[in-house]
Amino acid sequence: MAKDPAFLFYSSDFITGTDLMSYDQIGKYIKLLCLQHQKGHLKEKVMLQICGEYDEEIFEKFVKDEQGLFYNERLQEEIDKRKSFCESRRNNRLGKTKEKQVKNTSNSYAGRMENENEDVIVNKDINTLNTIFSDADKTETQEITPEDKVVRDIFDAYPKVSDQKQTLIEIARAVNRHKGTDILPLVKRVVGSTEIRFLPKPVNFFRDDEFLTGANMVRKRPKYLSEKLAEERNK
Repeated sequence: MAKDPAFLFYSSDFITGTDLMSYDQIGKYIKLLCLQHQKGHLKEKVMLQICGEYDEEIFEKFVKDEQGLFYNERLQEEIDKRKSFCESRRNNRLGKTKEKQVKNTSNSYAGRMENENEDVIVNKDINTLNTIFSDADKTETQEITPEDKVVRDIFDAYPKVSDQKQTLIEIARAVNRHKGTDILPLVKRVVGSTEIRFLPKPVNFFRDDEFLTGANMVRKRPKYLSEKLAEERNK
């Protein structure tokens, strides 16, 4: 870890504490403080080297530790406080980074799962009932087997389709309910005689057997003028 390049310097306290020192002593004192900050506690040899000789006013600014090394108590306190503060900030940043990484990983995983699920749905072949119906759906629709083309033909004849899967299921159920009845022409007759905007939802249309009662539907497609004229001519 790189050495801390700075420490807090309280100018007012320093001026008060060095009032009785000469400028030469102040310079030596600052030098010793800087050495302590960068090198740690100082040997007596270093103290004497900077001061030139024993200087009581300078030496009394320092105390000895258990190893007999000199250090300034106030500076050591500021060094320790700054170190603790920096470590706290670094740990906070690391914690936030890890939390963000976990969140991004979770979102990314969820996004991939959603995309994969969508791909499975989109890639289903709607032209084959076996790939559209789940096993449960096949059971419910009694697996119409050879009649599946009939189901598809009926599906293609109804123009208003919003839910393909459920519509195919309801058509298959209707075919099984009315086996022996040709449903396709009934559907075409209703579709051909009714405005598209008045057609029921396909799921409801086949579930409620409306293809059987479609001839009685109130909303009919209005005849165009050309059709009316043609009818008049044929009378």
